[in-house]
Amino acid sequence: MFAQAQQRTIEEGDEYFMATEYIKAKQLYKKVYDSKPTNELLYKIAECERLQKNYVLAEKSYTELIRTKNFPPEALYNIATVYINNSKYREALDKLNEYSLENIDDKRVAPLKESCKWAIKNAQNKSEYSTNTTQDVLINGLCFGLAYYKDGLVYARPKKNEEGVNTQTYEMVYTDVLNKKNATAPFDKLVTSKLFIGSPAFTANSKTFYFSKNLSSKKLSTKAAYGKNGISTEGKNVLGIFTTKSINNVWEELTPAAFNNIEYSCTHPTLMSNGRVMYFASNMPGGYGGYDIYISEFSAGNWLKPVNAGAKVNTTGNEMFPFLHNDTVLYFSSTTLPGLGGADVFKTKITEIATKNPVNMGAGVNSFKDDFGIILNKDGSEGYMATNRYTDDNVDMVLTLKKTYTIKEITTTIIDEETGKPIADTDVLVYIGDSLVAFETSDKSGLINLTLDGRFKYHIVVQNKNYDTFEKDFDARTDDANDFRINLKNSFIEGQLLDQLTQKPIADAEVEIYNGDKLIGFETTDKNGKFKFKGDKKKKYRIVAKKEGYEIGETMFDASKQKGVSLRAMKLNMNLVPIAKKNAVFTFDDILFDLGKAELQQASYAILDRLAEYMVSKPTVKIELSAHTDMRGNPASNMTLSDRRAAACATYIKQKGVANAKLKTKGYGATRPKIKCATPNACSEDEHFINRRVEIKILEI
Repeated sequence: MFAQAQQRTIEEGDEYFMATEYIKAKQLYKKVYDSKPTNELLYKIAECERLQKNYVLAEKSYTELIRTKNFPPEALYNIATVYINNSKYREALDKLNEYSLENIDDKRVAPLKESCKWAIKNAQNKSEYSTNTTQDVLINGLCFGLAYYKDGLVYARPKKNEEGVNTQTYEMVYTDVLNKKNATAPFDKLVTSKLFIGSPAFTANSKTFYFSKNLSSKKLSTKAAYGKNGISTEGKNVLGIFTTKSINNVWEELTPAAFNNIEYSCTHPTLMSNGRVMYFASNMPGGYGGYDIYISEFSAGNWLKPVNAGAKVNTTGNEMFPFLHNDTVLYFSSTTLPGLGGADVFKTKITEIATKNPVNMGAGVNSFKDDFGIILNKDGSEGYMATNRYTDDNVDMVLTLKKTYTIKEITTTIIDEETGKPIADTDVLVYIGDSLVAFETSDKSGLINLTLDGRFKYHIVVQNKNYDTFEKDFDARTDDANDFRINLKNSFIEGQLLDQLTQKPIADAEVEIYNGDKLIGFETTDKNGKFKFKGDKKKKYRIVAKKEGYEIGETMFDASKQKGVSLRAMKLNMNLVPIAKKNAVFTFDDILFDLGKAELQQASYAILDRLAEYMVSKPTVKIELSAHTDMRGNPASNMTLSDRRAAACATYIKQKGVANAKLKTKGYGATRPKIKCATPNACSEDEHFINRRVEIKILEI
């Protein structure tokens, strides 16, 4: 009987949990856990604490759970979110990495990792607003939004019972914060709910009031009666948006929004000044994650089907508490966009909502806890917001906002001046005097976002190894951020250093660039033998190349004669002559013959021309010219074929002036493979190609 009673208590706790009454659910779970502790109950308790936003207790419970090494995989993800809310970004990264090992397809992980990295880097970047606590608005519970109304604020707070203790039921109230004439009082008897109510918003003339409340008045329901009681099929009493109009200072009966649905919540409305466009938050199906921001238009007496605000604003997490300021800027809170932890406040221009990343409001407005519900006055100089950064007992505080300086936001795409294409992976360094104050890198679309304190003058340096360095001053006090453009020039002339005989790239060679007798550049070739230097279309250059084992090479390059060719399109190719050393071997894998034949293909002539030129220029050098086949076919036939191929090469270069006495030919067939295969068929085609080759060996110098 005792076990059955405990099971009923757990089931009752589950019902309260589904009804989002986490305090009551935790009490019931804890009652059973204290007498019979299990990991399943500990996980439920930790979840109640996390969803109550009591992150200190949640961290303690989750740590205890994970220490047992017997926990659901989701616990790792959840404790990472708890760590973030407790400003432990590195610990959160560790847990996310551990979680992603077994959950590589979970799309929630990557944004949270980026958020942790962002927080580590940007925790000291201050907001343009200062914040202060206030005694004017005391909620003593969770905050579900605020709205300006007349000389004060409208907001929701928990009702108190006869003993003066907060209940789980909320009421809408009004406080005169301007004149402080009256104590806080209920807003209106019609604007009420037996459970939750909040998210107030008014039209510009304050004649129409929007807010959220539960669609059902039932606190609990049996599963069989879910539909009848207006409860979702998952057992949740969801939220809907309601409206009422003031006629002769009397609020009319409530009207539900047409898009409300018992299967998902719609909440946190905010409106354009014309009252015909609404932004709100919803967890309706088809979104990007939990709660997304949606947009609906009013037409023919009804709110039309909502449209998702898009992937720039919405994430796999929760985007909530939208607030429209002067019909131009959308403020909202996100748990997943890169921030300091919990929910952070972001802003984006309405015209850029689909094209540009929202901007984090910075430390001060944001903290490692939940920061949300921002509202601003008409000129944006003052406002309010809510946070739980100072509390750990399921209580939010309202803060006042005061603008201390103006933020200048530079959002631009770094462009290749010649092609007009965006340039990714470009570093942007921002200085005040000699101090580096910001560093960003353009994304794959070339986009860069800079958030600058509007009180200073900046020097901006843009660097990309393939372009000229770009430098420009920006005075945030006077300059228009919309006029700031970054167009990069490519003034580099590219060259390549090749072995004269084999035409293979020469890596790690030293290249000196002269203009007249003045050394203007020094480069080292890369693995492909390439180098580049900043050029001028009006100048002539002398290039000197040095590499151990080669003769010093020198060539002239006149850029002024490259008519109609941009600097980036100019190509400078140099050949270095290898120093003749006895027994040195040079391999040619691009002297080609038809299959099974000894006739040279035409493509081989240029290579043999270079070999002949080299031999003529070195009168004392004598060589062995050898040919090799792959391992396939009859060994005797291969030997004969290779003899004939070596002779064909010798005949060609003799015709180009190489004396017969300087040459010795030899065919080795398949007896000297570069790649040895267990059987002829064990080699790949690429390996057979490497084995088929012509070589020269220096016999005398």
